[in-house]
Parts: sequence; structure tokens; C-alpha cells
Amino acid sequence: MTGIIQRQDFTASNNAGMVSGHSLYLEISMLKPVLLVGLCAAFSACGTWVNVTSAGMLVEVATPEQVSACTRLGSSTTNALSEIAFVDRGTRKLQQELVDLARNEAGDMGGNRIVVETPINNGRQTFGVYRCP
Repeated sequence: MTGIIQRQDFTASNNAGMVSGHSLYLEISMLKPVLLVGLCAAFSACGTWVNVTSAGMLVEVATPEQVSACTRLGSSTTNALSEIAFVDRGTRKLQQELVDLARNEAGDMGGNRIVVETPINNGRQTFGVYRCP
């Protein structure tokens, strides 16, 4: 009878150890999403993700009045993520990325001016592309 009690005690102590280890595993696994969201928020707070190309550097943002004597080459609809991991990236950063993408595309089209044609909608915006003297 004593041997059985000792065996039960041994099993109980093993289970207690596993519950403690399992509990620690659950705490660490629950922290992963929190850390992921924190890292995404930190990265989204840093500058923009878009690099302006050499062709895009030659393109300026203009008003409709400033391109009245220019040739319209077409349009560019750009899109970027407005949020990352449910963290809003902010209108200013999103706008800058959309403009940079439009400048790159306009440069590839031979344009040197872009004009905003639509407001930002779900991370998308349309720009007119122009070639001015």
C-alpha cells in the first residue's frame, strides 16, 4: 500500500511541474501577438516604405492651374497599406507614400508633374500625370 501512495505522490508532483511549465508556455505564447503588434507599430512609425526612383525625383506635385499649359500623359492610381496589423499608419505617411509612388510612375511615363485627382479611399489615390515645358 505504501508503494502505491508513493507512486501517486510522484505522479502528482510531476503534474504540478507540468502545469507550471505549461502555464509559462501559455504566458509566452500570449505575449507573441502583443509583441508583433508593438513591432509593427514601431516600424510603421518610422519613415515611409517607398523609395523615390531617379526618374521620380524629376517629378513635382502641382495644382491643376500649374499644369494648364502642359500635356496630359494619363493617370496613375497608386495604393498603399493604410494600416498594418490593425494599427492605423496615419494620413500624412500614407499620403507621402502615395505621392512617392505616383512620382515614380509618372517618371516612368515621361511625366514631370503630377496632380492629385481623387482623395485617398481605402489606401488608393489617383493622380494626373503631365509633361510640362
